[in-house]
Amino acid sequence: MNKKILLKVLSFTAFTQITLLNCEAENKNCGNEISIIKTEVASAGTWENVRNSPGSLRKESSNLISLGVSSAPGAYFSLTTTPKALLKDSSDQSYCEKKLEESKKKPITFGPRIFKSLEDLQSWVGELSKGSGTDGEKLYDICDKSCSPVYTYNIKEDLVAKKFEASVSALCGLPRDKDDNKYNLELWCGKK
Repeated sequence: MNKKILLKVLSFTAFTQITLLNCEAENKNCGNEISIIKTEVASAGTWENVRNSPGSLRKESSNLISLGVSSAPGAYFSLTTTPKALLKDSSDQSYCEKKLEESKKKPITFGPRIFKSLEDLQSWVGELSKGSGTDGEKLYDICDKSCSPVYTYNIKEDLVAKKFEASVSALCGLPRDKDDNKYNLELWCGKK
């Protein structure tokens, strides 16, 4: 065999093995194992979210989704969103407790949805959390009165098709304290 051809084959083989090892290492960091990557607290304040300011629910959710994509190439990752503070005495308390128990038995799900871009995926997450768009309106019809939805998004990037698959499982939670107006965000490796 010609030395030049042999060197090219060996070079290609070495490159391929290094690439595969890097992919395996990345997927071990965020493959099928469920573990937390990062947590944030974000504001649901209207003006912060309209401006997409750092610390806003919109901005921090987008940042965590981007981090999930880079931490879990081709693997599932999850984003959970829960109100930081709940009301102690709400006129809807018993109603929301009943809704919470119902949705624990049968979570409200949407998806899987396919998105052509990261921006489209982030827009869907934003719409859903505001109760806008088709899925958001349906969710807020189910989680009515002052019941506050709790979200778990399962997201995976299709590296070959360059698309994103996402679904959400929601619970109708207890009424949130809008004076606190903050949400806990958790980014997880794996599908929850």
